[in-house]
Amino acid sequence: MFEFIEKAKLKIRQRLESRKLHKQ
Repeated sequence: MFEFIEKAKLKIRQRLESRKLHKQ
C-alpha cells in the first residue's frame, strides 16, 4: 500500500511539472 501511494505522488508531481512547462 505504501509503495502504491508513493508511486501515485510521483505521477501527480510529474503531471503538475508538465503543466507548468506547457504553460511557460
